[in-house]
This record gives sequence, C-alpha cells and structure tokens, in this order.
Amino acid sequence: MTCANHPDRENVAFCQNCGKPLCQECTRVVGSAVFCEPCLAAKLAGTGPPPAGGTYVGSDSNVNYTVSGTVPPPPPPGEPNPGLAALLGFIPGVGAMYNGQYAKGVVHLVVFAILVSLTMRTASLASSSPAGSAIRSSRHTTPLAPGVTAPRYQTLSV
Repeated sequence: MTCANHPDRENVAFCQNCGKPLCQECTRVVGSAVFCEPCLAAKLAGTGPPPAGGTYVGSDSNVNYTVSGTVPPPPPPGEPNPGLAALLGFIPGVGAMYNGQYAKGVVHLVVFAILVSLTMRTASLASSSPAGSAIRSSRHTTPLAPGVTAPRYQTLSV
C-alpha cells in the first residue's frame, strides 16, 4: 500500500483517527499515537477529527486526496450508559447484567459468592483452631497474685 499523500512512496504507518496510510514524511507522532497532518491539526485545535469522507487539503498544493468512509452513527437511545455501567461494575455481576451480558454477570456473582464463602470458612476455622483459642485466651487473662509471673508467650506444638 502506498502513502495517501505521496502515491510513489510506501506507507510506514496509519493515522489512528482516520486510518489513512502514511509515509515517513507524512507521519506525525505524538507520544505513542500516529496522526496525519489534518487530524493532528484538528486535535490540537480542539475540534473533532476531520470528517471521514471528503477531500483533505494539506499545506502543500500536491497533497489533495480523497478518502472514502462514513462517520459512525451515534449510539441508539436505548443503549446502556457507559458511566452508569462503570459505576455498577463495582458490584460483582451487576455491571455486566446492565450491559445485557447476563451469563457473564451470573458467573461474576457466583465467583464472588464462592470467594466470600471461602473467606468466611477460613476465618471460622482460624477462630476455632487451638492457635486461635490460644490467641483469644492470652488477651483475656486475669492478673496473677503478687510475685507470681506467667510466661509471656505460649508455645503450641503442631
């Protein structure tokens, strides 16, 4: 494929806004993004990218070309709101269900329930084990008679 501005040169990149093939001379790199001159100018000016179809005119007289394409339509009014979906995503499974991905939401909910039950089981096992009871009993000791000392730490055999 050749450059959209220079048909005699091979392309080395594509514009990330409009997808035009660009040669080394036409490539404008900003960070890790690659733009053509019109898209970079539109981005820096704060306007949207140039329309996908039509004629782009560069600063040079031999840089006119036509790119076919259409601007994607806006999302239909019944589509999920991305902001609300992100907010509901903090509740396991609810964000996916809001987006219409019911099976994925159920899987997230089941995995979350299993993790919670494992955590609760681990916590109850730790509190009913000899190590857990030794820790609890060492916190609630009554003072000994004057002159009688008790060991500070108990050694548990495993």
